[in-house]
Amino acid sequence: MQPFLGGQVAMTYAKLDAQTKEDVKNEYLKSIKPFKTKRGYEIPDEFVVCSSVKV
Repeated sequence: MQPFLGGQVAMTYAKLDAQTKEDVKNEYLKSIKPFKTKRGYEIPDEFVVCSSVKV
């Protein structure tokens, strides 16, 4: 598994040494384990979408 190929933490993750990457991956998988389902993961999330119009 190669976590963090994109998204908010990908750039920082790419700069880590191999051992730290392994530690981060293990902590991440541990943190999402409660959300695992038979079809994947169902992780609650929220985001904000904004737009504007120049007048």
